[in-house]
Amino acid sequence: MSGPVEIAGADAGADDDAVQMSGMFLSLLGTADAVTLTRWFEQLAATGRVITPLEKRPWGDHDGTVVDRYGIRWLIGFHPEG
Repeated sequence: MSGPVEIAGADAGADDDAVQMSGMFLSLLGTADAVTLTRWFEQLAATGRVITPLEKRPWGDHDGTVVDRYGIRWLIGFHPEG
């Protein structure tokens, strides 16, 4: 499947070190239109948990952070058009 952003990953083999992240987010800022980014946020939140809601910030952009069902933290946001 392809779209505005393509993200791929793979599991580690039995003899490979596991990836461990601390204090890090994967970021999707302005990588797609507002409707798409809002949908991605909602889908990640449905099986994960919201850290900060996707909402308008004082500087005018919209962003939010969510932890997906695998424990990966995502920062998702956009600058509204118009």
